[in-house]
Amino acid sequence: MKQALADSMIEMARRSGLLPAFRKIFAGRAAIVMFHEIQQDSRSELMTGTSVGLFEYSLNWLRQEGWEIVSL
Repeated sequence: MKQALADSMIEMARRSGLLPAFRKIFAGRAAIVMFHEIQQDSRSELMTGTSVGLFEYSLNWLRQEGWEIVSL
């Protein structure tokens, strides 16, 4: 359920078409996206983290949308 919700949120952001507008508004600025826990099997854990699959999908999606990934 939690995975489906997260996937839906990412898909809604992509489909909204608002990302280019946000890029113009925030040009020259940084956005921080923090993943607190990356878990191999989030269902066997406390379900407080992100699955490896969602993490990889998120990074790939951000790159495809033109965001530059910088590790802290």
